[in-house]
Amino acid sequence: MDWQVEYYKKENGDIPVLDFLLSLEAKIRAKAFSEIELLEKHGHELREPYVKPIKGKDLFELESNSRRISAGYSISKTARRLLCCFMVSPKKLKKLRQERLNGHCVIKKIMKEGATMSKAGAKFFEVKELLMKDEEFKAEYEKLKPRYDVISQIIEARTSQNITQEELALRVGTQKSNISRLESGKYNPSLDFLSKVARSLGKEVQITLK
Repeated sequence: MDWQVEYYKKENGDIPVLDFLLSLEAKIRAKAFSEIELLEKHGHELREPYVKPIKGKDLFELESNSRRISAGYSISKTARRLLCCFMVSPKKLKKLRQERLNGHCVIKKIMKEGATMSKAGAKFFEVKELLMKDEEFKAEYEKLKPRYDVISQIIEARTSQNITQEELALRVGTQKSNISRLESGKYNPSLDFLSKVARSLGKEVQITLK
């Protein structure tokens, strides 16, 4: 069962996360959104290198591999619901931290302004539809989709069997860092390596040309 991702929506209808995404160049925007889709599929169980807990109850932070984005989420585990409260650049996040406002404080501050799990936010598919209207973004997103589909399947196969990255690395005969890089999209694996990973998870690679 997938998680339900929503975005904090102000009373005037503005969606801060959408505004931030639209300010990025299409390639980075597509990468960031592809990672948010992983979050929708796996929730807080996605863990590092994408997700790390931050101080506070049921709060965590997603850091994009583009290293240009940091996002804060509040979660409801029982409802499998995620509310994205903010998304900022590392420069902005650094400034917030200098002001002693960590991710926990930022989320709490935004929630005081009305972002609560009890309120309906902008739905994941609504934001996706708006982003897909941009042809440049759409092209970049579709270019990345096969890669992130494979990443999602590997994460699903590994976590469903309670296998850690370290254990998978031992089975494959490689370093844990290579598994981490594979799952984070930083590593472009050979077909042989991908087949080893699949077999180590009790799966097999199937390729179809259409």
